[in-house]
Amino acid sequence: QIQFFNDVLRDGVIQYISRDHFRVQCAHRGFLVEPLSGNPMWRSRNGDLTEAHKGRSLDFDFGDRIVLFTGATDSTPNGIGNKGSLFWSFDPGEGFGSL
Repeated sequence: QIQFFNDVLRDGVIQYISRDHFRVQCAHRGFLVEPLSGNPMWRSRNGDLTEAHKGRSLDFDFGDRIVLFTGATDSTPNGIGNKGSLFWSFDPGEGFGSL
């Protein structure tokens, strides 16, 4: 996994990525995302960002994104000094049924 990140991420970004950065879990009526790292991250839903905090789960749904910090001087995902955008999209795969 570390070699993969070294191969695909821009120089300087790997320092903001943890091996165990977050996890997504099935919940009663959907999903939860839980930060496992102290590195900043956000949930993006319909363009609105909600900061996620280590040890505190956020509800998570199809169409949401996990947005990771890449070095902006103002500690935002896209501020001055950021090294680009890094996010995971959460979308159903083919053949996905209802929950």
